Amino acid sequence: MVRWKSGVAASLNYLDLDSEDQSPKVTPYPGWEANTILLMPTDDTESLLKYNSTIVDSNRSEYDKTYAYLADSGTYTFIVYSFHDNRSYRIARHYFHFDPLQGDFNVGGVNFQWTDGIFGMTTRPTIAE
Repeated sequence: MVRWKSGVAASLNYLDLDSEDQSPKVTPYPGWEANTILLMPTDDTESLLKYNSTIVDSNRSEYDKTYAYLADSGTYTFIVYSFHDNRSYRIARHYFHFDPLQGDFNVGGVNFQWTDGIFGMTTRPTIAE
């Protein structure tokens, strides 16, 4: 979930798909304790990581239909990786860019414009045709 808007208390969440509620609440993963501080991920050289959102679609019974989706917020693209083909594809669309009308922020009295692209991704269950 995009945590840059007020009211979003956790960055990584899940939905209880067995809930009988028509609109189940998001639950922080692994728990509230892990979502108390917003950190920018770095590698062992203290460089900011380029891919900040990654999803592996492993809800498949067949390995050859497993894909990883990686958001590249710095280039306004996302990458689809096929485990079967061991190949990746970069997808670029103009609507992956930031919204200039929603990118102004003020944190601790510091005003800035957030210009990164894709920040959150999700998959949906496979629907039988």
